[in-house]
Amino acid sequence: MEDAPDVATLREILAVVDLKGWRGMGDFLLRTRRLIVLPGGIVPTHEHDDRPSIVTVIVGEITEHSAFCAVPILHRTGETTPEFGAGHRHWWENRGSTPVILISSDVVPNGMMNDPHM
Repeated sequence: MEDAPDVATLREILAVVDLKGWRGMGDFLLRTRRLIVLPGGIVPTHEHDDRPSIVTVIVGEITEHSAFCAVPILHRTGETTPEFGAGHRHWWENRGSTPVILISSDVVPNGMMNDPHM
């Protein structure tokens, strides 16, 4: 799978919960973000081997390129997809002419909250 760059994707952190110490958790955060992927925009190649995430398409259609699928996956408004597990590597692109809005919640190591690959 190719390494796609970060292109024309805006990220806004909506809420963060510090999980440190909760049920033996290390120094992790539960983060919810709004991503706006402009036309031609790309959410860069990233992995979910040890970073659980749930993404919901709020507005628009976006194409996912996944290490698990030979054919790109089209996600439409209202669809939700979990992202987690060994070998889960992917990137997303907006092939349309209007912005796509996503809501993403994930668990990230403290200090990595603003990394576009996380």
